[in-house]
Amino acid sequence: IDVEWLSEPLAGSGNSTVTILTSGTGGLPKAARHTWQTLARPVRQADHDACQRWLLTYQPHLYAGLQVMLQCLVNYGTLVVPNPEATPNEILELMQIGSVEYLSATPSYVRRLILFGDRRLLRSLPLKSITLGGEVVDQQILNAIEANFQEARITHLYATTELGRCFSVADKQAGFPTRLLESPSADGIELMVDNGELCVRSANRMTSYDPRSGTEFSGQLHSTAFDNDWFRTGDLVQICEDRVHFVGRRSDVINVGGNKVHPIEVERVIRPIAGVADVRVYGQNSSLAGQLVACQIVATDPTDSDSLRQQVAQQCNTKLSSYQRPRVIEIVPTIKLTDAGKPNGVCISPDQKSLYVVSNDNGATGIFRLGAEKPTHKGRMALLAYDLASDGTATFREVLVDYYPEDGPDGLVVDAEGNLYVAVRDESRPGICVYSPDGEERAYIQTEVPTNVGFGRGKQSKTLYITAGKSLYRIRVNKAGYQLP
Repeated sequence: IDVEWLSEPLAGSGNSTVTILTSGTGGLPKAARHTWQTLARPVRQADHDACQRWLLTYQPHLYAGLQVMLQCLVNYGTLVVPNPEATPNEILELMQIGSVEYLSATPSYVRRLILFGDRRLLRSLPLKSITLGGEVVDQQILNAIEANFQEARITHLYATTELGRCFSVADKQAGFPTRLLESPSADGIELMVDNGELCVRSANRMTSYDPRSGTEFSGQLHSTAFDNDWFRTGDLVQICEDRVHFVGRRSDVINVGGNKVHPIEVERVIRPIAGVADVRVYGQNSSLAGQLVACQIVATDPTDSDSLRQQVAQQCNTKLSSYQRPRVIEIVPTIKLTDAGKPNGVCISPDQKSLYVVSNDNGATGIFRLGAEKPTHKGRMALLAYDLASDGTATFREVLVDYYPEDGPDGLVVDAEGNLYVAVRDESRPGICVYSPDGEERAYIQTEVPTNVGFGRGKQSKTLYITAGKSLYRIRVNKAGYQLP
C-alpha cells in the first residue's frame, strides 16, 4: 500500500461527533454519541518501533471494533481482518500468515479457536497479548488460554458503548478486585455496586444518545442530569471476599416460578464436566412455571451423548437447587454466537407480542452458494420465536422448528389467526409449511424449491403468492393474511 504523508495537518474544528450503535444484545440497538476525544482517550501509545499486528474480530462499526482499529492506527500497526464466516483453522492460518501478535476478542471467539482449531497452529502463533471483552470471563477460559498461549499477556477488560473503557484486569483471575470499588481510578472511572448491579461513572462516557434514535438516557441513579451521574450497566455482580464476580445480565435472568436463575451460574456447574466442550444455558417458556432452564451442549465425543446427558443431570442435581436444574439438555454440533444465525425473513404476530425469524445459514459468504470445491459449513437452519415487548425489544423464546441438517426456510408470513406460512427449501420436501404459533405443522403445500411467500392485500388478502424456481404462483386459502397497520 502506498502511503502519502501530509506536509501539514488538515484544518478541522475538532468538535465533530461519532455516532455508534450498541450491539443490541440487551434489546434494540441504541445510537450513542461520542467525540474523537472520548474514543481515543483509552488508546495506549506504544513504541513506534513496535509495529503491532492486530487481529480484528469485532465488527468495525461497533465500539470494540473501533477501539481495536484506533489502537492499531495510532501505533502505526497492521490490522489483519478475517472473513466473518471463516472456520477456526482458517482464522488461525490467517493469524500465522499475518504474524498476528495482538488478539482482542470475546471469550466465545477464543474458546471456539481453542476447541476446534488445530493444536499445532495454536501453539505456533507468536501472540504477545490477548485481551478479552464483551462477555463474562470465567476462570475456565482464562486457564485454557494460559495453557495454550503461555507467552502471552492475558487481560480482560470491561467496557460498554455508552461508558467507554472502564477498567482492565491482568492477574489471570475471573472477576475484578474489590479495591476498584474504593476510589476513582487515574483514568477517571468510579465503580460501585447498588442492589447487586454494577454502576459506573466514567470519564470515557458518551456525550448523549443521538436524539434521532428516539432513545433517552435513563441510567441515572441519583440525579436527572447526565453530567457526573452514575450509569446502571445492567450487569449483576456478587462480592466474594476481595473479589467481585459477574453473574449475568439483568435481562438474561430466567424466572422459574418466581425463582431467579442466572444462566452463568448454571454454566459454571456444567462447563467443567469431562466431555463438555461448550455450553449455553437459556430460558424456555413453560405454561406451568413461566420459564424453565434449558441448555445446549457441544460434546467432545458426540457418539456418547446419552452418557453425557446423564453426567450433566447428575452434576446439576448435586450442585444446583431444583429450580436451577436444566429440564432440557440438548447435544448440538456447535453453539452459534447469536440466536438468529442468518435471518432470512421476519414477521410479527397479529397481537404484536411475538417476533418470528427464519434462519437459513448455508455457509455462503456472498449471494451465491459455495461450490463443491469449497465445502460449506452449515449454521442454524430454523424457525425461531422471540417475545416482543411494547418498546420493540425482542427476547429469544424458543426454536419452533429445527430443519438442520436440511436447508432452512426462505421467507415467511402470518395469517390473521397467527398461523405461520413458511417457505421451506428442504429439497426432500420443498414447499410451504403452515405452522401453529407453537410450531405444530397444520398444512403443507408442495411446490418447487420456494424462495419466498406473501399474502395479497384488500380483496386479495386470502391469496397466497409463492415464488419458486423461475415461476410465480398464487393459491386461494381459507385465512386472510395479517398486515402490520
